[in-house]
Amino acid sequence: MSNIFEKIIAGEIPADIVHRDEEIVAFRDINPAAPVHILIVPVKPIPTVDDYRDVPGLEVRPPDVVRYFVRARPDLLARFVTE
Repeated sequence: MSNIFEKIIAGEIPADIVHRDEEIVAFRDINPAAPVHILIVPVKPIPTVDDYRDVPGLEVRPPDVVRYFVRARPDLLARFVTE
């Protein structure tokens, strides 16, 4: 069963995608809680926080694993701030 994020990644549900690479897809929230509200989701589904072990290159452990998913490349972050 696919969730809404998997459907967006697969292109089954339209989204305003602002960044896509082999690890993440970033898109604008359809009901933003802030002037710039970008959702960043992993391309590979991660069912639970305990499944972090399967994420390539991830070396942190809970509770710090959450920080992995909110990291941003400086160039992308700068672009979002200017837009």
